[in-house]
Amino acid sequence: MTPCRFSGIAAGLFFNGFLAISVLDLPKSACYAVVTGFGLAVSFVGLSLLGWQINRDIVQRWLTMFGLFSTILGVSYAVNFDAYEFSLTFKVLGYFAMFALSTGMAVLGGWRGFRTCMVTHWGGLWLAMILTLVVNNVNPHNGRLHGPFKKHDVQTSGLHANEVGMLGLTAVLVSIGVGPTAVVATALAGFYIASLSGCRGAMIGIVLGLITYLFAREFIAGSRWRVRNTVPVRGLWLLAGLLVVCILAGTTGASAIVDRLLLLSDERRGLSSGFTGRLDQWAGMLEHWQQNPVFGRGYSIVRDDVLSEANNADGGFLLATAELGILGLLYFCGLFAGSIRNSLLEIARSGDAKAVTCLVFMVVFGFTNLFESRIMGTGSIGLGIFFYVSALCLIVRDRDLQNADPVPYSSIPGDRDKVQKNTCRTQVLL
Repeated sequence: MTPCRFSGIAAGLFFNGFLAISVLDLPKSACYAVVTGFGLAVSFVGLSLLGWQINRDIVQRWLTMFGLFSTILGVSYAVNFDAYEFSLTFKVLGYFAMFALSTGMAVLGGWRGFRTCMVTHWGGLWLAMILTLVVNNVNPHNGRLHGPFKKHDVQTSGLHANEVGMLGLTAVLVSIGVGPTAVVATALAGFYIASLSGCRGAMIGIVLGLITYLFAREFIAGSRWRVRNTVPVRGLWLLAGLLVVCILAGTTGASAIVDRLLLLSDERRGLSSGFTGRLDQWAGMLEHWQQNPVFGRGYSIVRDDVLSEANNADGGFLLATAELGILGLLYFCGLFAGSIRNSLLEIARSGDAKAVTCLVFMVVFGFTNLFESRIMGTGSIGLGIFFYVSALCLIVRDRDLQNADPVPYSSIPGDRDKVQKNTCRTQVLL
């Protein structure tokens, strides 16, 4: 087994470990420590397989990315030290370890280990979805599907409905890294489990992800070498078919989509509810942020305060601002913006499927964190993949991606037309 393949499998199992803790409702503190220990062990094994040698430029970029994260988290902790107890300090260490190990495994495996990681994690997500559907743990009060071992009278146990929706969404996003067949097989299942959970953000995220995937594959891929005034015919046909489906759905099932699926007219969860009370939650988090605008109130402090009042801390960007200050917000925005930019450039240059996967994940994960809190909290489904993908996009540069697999568009100008004729994207002059 090659070092890259080993690191990819190890990363997938590492993410599956955190997933299993949430789905099976295992004791969090002890199990997080076990999974973190596993991550450390396999990282050392991966380093040994590489002969303890990593490209110096990659190491320097990782140290920069990791150093900025550590500085922001550490300074925020120090400034708010008086507010921390042992349990909260343990959460800070867990968040620190999650970032370090997820990005470290990305560096060790590189782009060659990417698909192996996606396949491994995709298998774990499918097992979690199957178990959730088989147990069918529906909340008797609101009819929403919860995790298999969620206790309805305990707020912090198991997967609640929105996390079940995120389970389906993450499965669809990760399937893009496996291949088109996996996307087809997972899209309907992921949307179905998201609809049963009543998580509208996950349902919208799946649709957004599939549209981004289609647009990136058919219109952006290889556009750098595309002859001017040409468009991909297959992409236009797919876009036309999607438009027809949307028109039919809008004309025949508009009321069902609006009232039953999205619940826009519901008194508790509709538009009149202020995004299910989120407007009040966001106002409260802004008040927390104003207490320390630069460094925030400290990681996990705001979330614990809100949960102690039987409320939610929805909105990942706002929660990051409240807990880590404006510096934390800028850092996470930088991860999203830099990763999306580099992915777009690579897709336009080569159309590489790995770059498409990264673009789709970052776009949808960024949208999700407008309404859900997924970039703050060690146990958040998808957080590890976010750190992993960010590290690949920002640390392992284009030349490493080029060395991983042959690109579909030749870098030799005289050969581009020959290569384009052999691709499945037929082009036509406008």
